[in-house]
Amino acid sequence: MKQEIQNSYPLSFMQMMELIEHEDTAEIIAKKTYNQFPIALITDYLEDRQQAEKELGQTTIWSQVVRGCVGFARDKEDLIKKATGREEFDLETVLSCWEAQEARWARIFELRTERLSQAQEQARVKREAFQKAKQARIQETMASLSNGLNKLKANKDMSADQRAEYSRKISQKEQEMDDLRHLKQHFENSNERFSSNVRRHFEEVEEDFYRRSQYPSQQSRWQQAVVQEAYAQMQFVTEQQNEVFEDSCRITRRNIEDKIEELHKERNALPW
Repeated sequence: MKQEIQNSYPLSFMQMMELIEHEDTAEIIAKKTYNQFPIALITDYLEDRQQAEKELGQTTIWSQVVRGCVGFARDKEDLIKKATGREEFDLETVLSCWEAQEARWARIFELRTERLSQAQEQARVKREAFQKAKQARIQETMASLSNGLNKLKANKDMSADQRAEYSRKISQKEQEMDDLRHLKQHFENSNERFSSNVRRHFEEVEEDFYRRSQYPSQQSRWQQAVVQEAYAQMQFVTEQQNEVFEDSCRITRRNIEDKIEELHKERNALPW
């Protein structure tokens, strides 16, 4: 009985409940256990315990120390070992408490299983009812859509060809937007690779200056200055190109978006 049963009360929970006062409410128990267990679990346990005690005719309430000793014993042999020689209680009392607890726990677990089975059955019934209602709503919606489509077919679209042409133009403009995004990404990647290669080249040139002379001459210092100036100029030109390209992409994208919006308005204005 000292083993946890699947879908039943946890063993640690049952042991902790043996330490509470018999008259404690669910709220008091939750407070005493520092909200370690859900209030719903405690409430269910108290109802099951009351029912089990009523069915078994259990009215004796042992002291907390006896209930704690019995509740936390692994088995009967372990209980006897722990109870032997204790001054707080005698072995006969402990064994009586053990027998009562075994019977009570067994019935509580049965009641818990019955409770969960009922809850699962109720959930199944609700789930089936929900699915039926959902299916009915779907069928109702499909019927409504079918009627609407039939009405549309009965009333021929007066501007079907023009509407299709506008849709084609909109798709074309949307493709231009995608192409622009890909072009921008490709330019940024290529520009990054170019900048990285140039930066690595200039770094190699500077390292070469230092390797050739421990004490740089005026000419080598001048050459190094020229290299640094060239690198700075390259960075400046690259940044200008990036800004020009970004502005161009932004303007082009805005023009395409405006054109798509214009096409949408013109298509929506067509008569049916």
